Amino acid sequence: MLPRMRTRDKCIEMLRELDPDTHITRSSLDYLVCEGHVPSVNVGNRILINFDLLLKLLYEGTGTQPPQEAPTGVIRKIEI
Repeated sequence: MLPRMRTRDKCIEMLRELDPDTHITRSSLDYLVCEGHVPSVNVGNRILINFDLLLKLLYEGTGTQPPQEAPTGVIRKIEI
């Protein structure tokens, strides 16, 4: 089966059809593409995104953990 390769705007449009209240924006999609989380192909002036892999990423996540917050109010040992 051929992958569904779509432009960024078309991906956003299709996501909004699936979830009208989605918070995925064009800039957040651009970030995912630039970070290499979503495979894309440059064709001329267009960036084509594999929509099926984008959906998989949104369902499964990137697998990275958010940064841990440093504890406050605690004296920490500094290694010299």
